[in-house]
Amino acid sequence: MNTKPAAAGRIACVTALGALLASCGGSIEGACVGICPEPEPVEETAEIRPDFLVTHGTDFDTESDLMGLLPPEGPEETRGNVVEFDPQGIEGAMDAKAWGAWSAGGALAVVVPGEKGDVLGISWAPHFPATNPKELDGAATWSGGMVGVNIRDGGAISGRAVVVLEDFDDPAVDISFTGMRKRIRTLGADIPIPDTEWRGLPVRGGSFSSGFPGNRIEGRFHGDLHQGVGGVFERGAVVGAFGSSRD
Repeated sequence: MNTKPAAAGRIACVTALGALLASCGGSIEGACVGICPEPEPVEETAEIRPDFLVTHGTDFDTESDLMGLLPPEGPEETRGNVVEFDPQGIEGAMDAKAWGAWSAGGALAVVVPGEKGDVLGISWAPHFPATNPKELDGAATWSGGMVGVNIRDGGAISGRAVVVLEDFDDPAVDISFTGMRKRIRTLGADIPIPDTEWRGLPVRGGSFSSGFPGNRIEGRFHGDLHQGVGGVFERGAVVGAFGSSRD
């Protein structure tokens, strides 16, 4: 908490009223506290920064590039809903397509630059110290969404993302993507995509990962109360990102 400006004001108050209060025989500090109230506590916040990145056929390695790809935060009622937006700060942005959403203070997005077959999946998070989630009664669940792109046909995919942690003494997460649908622009329709899951991923220092390039997932819990979890993934021909909030 930053109290330096308030502390300086209190010192000035003591100095200015010292002689008067002393002549009255009262407590200088006690009287000053009554005249100059204690500062109100300031809640600490963490900056939203790129957390994970997965790419296919393209390369972005500067934070400024990635910050330009953040999805618009939008009004409260749109949180968690996948939205299409125009990315800023990348070359050829006019030819790019992007989908993303906000969840529990973090964000997820998938961006398709102009070149065919190029895809980026990005996860952003508030950068509090990374620690494992604290114990609750029974299992804990984080629910949210995922976005992805099929690198073969460019179809945009969205669905539900659920993260479950059952054993806090030996923490491991089960992650499932369900209700996924792929948007086929040429047909003007969506088609269902089979569910997919990862089970028993160990959690160390608030983070987890599994697999290898082309078939992998990685992410971490974030927020001062571990209210969010997010990351990126590759599976089959799909590259994307996910984000969920604690239920």
